[in-house]
Amino acid sequence: MPKIVAIFLSILLASTTSACTTVRNANGPIESERVISPSLPMATCEPGESQITCEDRWASQRITPLPPHTPSASFLTAEAEYRQSIVRLTLTPEPPTLTPTPSFLLLRGQKEGMLLYRGRSAYQERPLFEIEYAEDAWRLEETTSGPALVHNTIEGCRLFLMAGGMGMEEAPIIVQQKFAGYPVEVREFRQTGMVSYGFSIGRSYYGFDLLFPSSASKSTVEECRSASEIVLDTFRLIQEQ
Repeated sequence: MPKIVAIFLSILLASTTSACTTVRNANGPIESERVISPSLPMATCEPGESQITCEDRWASQRITPLPPHTPSASFLTAEAEYRQSIVRLTLTPEPPTLTPTPSFLLLRGQKEGMLLYRGRSAYQERPLFEIEYAEDAWRLEETTSGPALVHNTIEGCRLFLMAGGMGMEEAPIIVQQKFAGYPVEVREFRQTGMVSYGFSIGRSYYGFDLLFPSSASKSTVEECRSASEIVLDTFRLIQEQ
């Protein structure tokens, strides 16, 4: 019986030492550390680490890394063609050519030899307005300052139909007049050679500038103003539905 017990203890001792090795800590008591399978290099496991996790960790360190991937020439060609097709699809199309929209409309008047000018203010698009003028006295011209009526016989007499505000060094003489039943503020810039007419109707404003040479005689200025104010006296608003 003692012999059988001795054999059993020797077998138990052998199985225990195959899983653990006893080492002496230089600074403390004897400690036991688990080692991994004999098929891997001798190395210790982390405290609290299972045998399977320990073996997997050390086995992963022995795996030879794969060489860097080099794409084939056919793949590079296909990728380049794909990128070119994407660029062609995403290019911004050329915008269509814009057709300029005129700021006015010219119509035949009800009376022979009369023309109707229908346009907008420089301050707002609506409501539109109309004025009427004799075509043997005035001609309509497009200028950098907008459409203007140019008198055919009075030299330098021009009535701008879409006038906006401008800075003037000269202090004007301001008077109030009425044209076509509307109160109009008239500003006279005698040194500059300009008279400004402002129709203020509700929240809308319509400006007209009369220009003449500053060297023009008094009679020429009066003739130019008289001809222009006849045109302004035909002013009317267009009530659109």
